[in-house]
Amino acid sequence: MVSFQPDPEWFKGPYAHLWESHAEKVKALYDELVERFPDLADSIRVGLGADSSELIKIPPHQKDEPDLDVYYEYKLLCYIEVSGSEKVSVPPSDIWIRPGKITLGIEKEKLGEPYWFYMVYPNNIWVLRATDAEPYLKNTLEVSPYGKREVYSEIPRTAAQPKGALFEWIEEQISK
Repeated sequence: MVSFQPDPEWFKGPYAHLWESHAEKVKALYDELVERFPDLADSIRVGLGADSSELIKIPPHQKDEPDLDVYYEYKLLCYIEVSGSEKVSVPPSDIWIRPGKITLGIEKEKLGEPYWFYMVYPNNIWVLRATDAEPYLKNTLEVSPYGKREVYSEIPRTAAQPKGALFEWIEEQISK
């Protein structure tokens, strides 16, 4: 008897209209990083499919991987996951991040590899480290924004900082 296996690519249908927008957000962050820190121009690796509106089949072991890996002087500086919402403004809403992304970020942080979430909303951009999200990992909610049930960790906006905090942190790391 064949057992049912959910399609790991199911989200690509309901979210196809958002791929181009996500790619633009990743590119905008990449461009801002290079503008502020020209030495990083050749030291940022873009994740598989993160800068494309094409529907790319991503191997299971690369699911939830961050959108950007930032290096400085041949050493990993940090990972950055770009996410957010096209519809919801923060505040007044809280920040939602998929638990698998937080878990990956926590694993990277435990290895001494800083992991940032760069959350883009219509009214603002917020940033937080995986360690800032960790206390809220089990604070989950189920939603069906595009007809399919999804689980997110709900993080209070107060756990995040304005986007400038990420750039200040990078400046601090580069200046060491």
